[in-house]
Amino acid sequence: MSAQKKPVYYVAFALIALILLPLLIWLISLLLRSGKGADFVTPANGGAETTSVAPVGFEQLQIADRAQTLLDGPIAEAAQAGRLSLQAVLELRRFEDKAASARASGNTQKAAKLYTLVVDRAEGMLALLKQVDEANALRDTVYQRLEEAEPLKAVFSESYGQAVAAFDQAQLQLTAENYPACLDSLKQSGEILDDLANRSEAYITMRLEEAKTALDGLALEKALAAYEAILALAPKHAEAMAGLTMVESIRGIAGDLQAINALEGAGQWEAALGKLEGLLSAKPQNAYLLARKEQLTEKIRERTFQQRIAEAEAFVAAGDLAGAVASLEAALKVKNSESISARLEDLKKQILTARLEALLANGYSALQAGRYADARDAYKEALGLAPKSKEAQTGYEKASSMLLSGIRYSQNLANADKYIASGRYPLAAKFFNKALSSRPSQLAKAQQAKESTIREILERESQPVPVRVLSDKKTYVSLTGVFPPERVESKDLSLFPDVYTLKGTRKGYRTIERTIQIDSTQSGTDIRIQCSEKE
Repeated sequence: MSAQKKPVYYVAFALIALILLPLLIWLISLLLRSGKGADFVTPANGGAETTSVAPVGFEQLQIADRAQTLLDGPIAEAAQAGRLSLQAVLELRRFEDKAASARASGNTQKAAKLYTLVVDRAEGMLALLKQVDEANALRDTVYQRLEEAEPLKAVFSESYGQAVAAFDQAQLQLTAENYPACLDSLKQSGEILDDLANRSEAYITMRLEEAKTALDGLALEKALAAYEAILALAPKHAEAMAGLTMVESIRGIAGDLQAINALEGAGQWEAALGKLEGLLSAKPQNAYLLARKEQLTEKIRERTFQQRIAEAEAFVAAGDLAGAVASLEAALKVKNSESISARLEDLKKQILTARLEALLANGYSALQAGRYADARDAYKEALGLAPKSKEAQTGYEKASSMLLSGIRYSQNLANADKYIASGRYPLAAKFFNKALSSRPSQLAKAQQAKESTIREILERESQPVPVRVLSDKKTYVSLTGVFPPERVESKDLSLFPDVYTLKGTRKGYRTIERTIQIDSTQSGTDIRIQCSEKE
């Protein structure tokens, strides 16, 4: 074999070994576990007899199951992934096999110790692997944070250096497999970076205030320096980038802006706004001018808002609540305000309360004076203002009732008279009682006479009337609502005055049905019904 070909064969052998290594581990573990069925029964004399072993306790079974679960699960997976050495795994397998043999031979104490040893070592290995994973993950996170915070080095060089030093120390500890110390060092680096982030935020806030003050005073170079210092720490800081745009927008118009500032300082805000809009007509997209226009517009809006509020309070002091409401509504058109909205609602409630009290008083006076239409109108308006007012509701109902009582009385009285004429005295009594329930306090003479007549008739027709039903004892006779069909020759009845249906039926004969009207004049009357006409 030539010297040039040897490296190729070495690489081939190495690849074959890596492919066969997991298979070899599986075969060895299978061989080590192949005799576990003897834990309970040991064959003797060719299987003709069996030898019993001492029973195994619940706790020992649990620790044995735990050991097997660890070895067959996470330990085997870690070995196949190359994270645990084959020698360490095989050693655990040997201890497990010894534990199984001890258990099979009845030496439960030895078996328990060996199983406990396997579990403790396996869990220790897995805990170590977990620490490795945590250390690697935290290292990647801290490394990324260090890269992101690198711009802070220019201002906070010492603190940034401490964070880097702690990270480097963690790298050394990770290489030395000192994982707890590595995690501590990485956490220390992260805490330093947290502190740096807080300090940089405070620094940026301070420089922003400095830049704003400089910009308001048109000190462009000072504002520029402050914004650039911020961007050195945070290259994508939106407010600082916008600030640089503002600085560039002001260059060349500083003189005009000073004049606008002077007008604003003198309280001539509308004039300042007009001059500013003149500049904007020439530079409509100028960011600084647009921002200043918004500032001035807001100041004017706020002044108008406060003026409307002052007017409203003056109206309140003068007792003109309607004027106060109008002023507050005008203020809210200028600017929204929860407190002013609440004040407006309170004034509206006061106006509503005063109007409601006046309407209720007017309604009561009209009701007492017998002016029911006026009372109803007053109470109706009050209900429109306060739909839940019991006084308004009661007054409206009473006034409406008094207006309508005459109509209801006349209609019910007419119905009672109609049913009397048709002999339906119970219905007549019903409508007469309704008429009395809506009887006006004053009646015309004709109404009084009609009421008296109906009362007399109903009183006379309120007693049962004795009558007799006669038949041939072959006809089935029934009286609707009184008695069912039955063959009668003579049946005495006591009927209240009303209209009844008398029916006679007989097989092979035509059915007879008669409507009879009973009143006091028919006392002792015989009523004959029989089927005599064949079909």
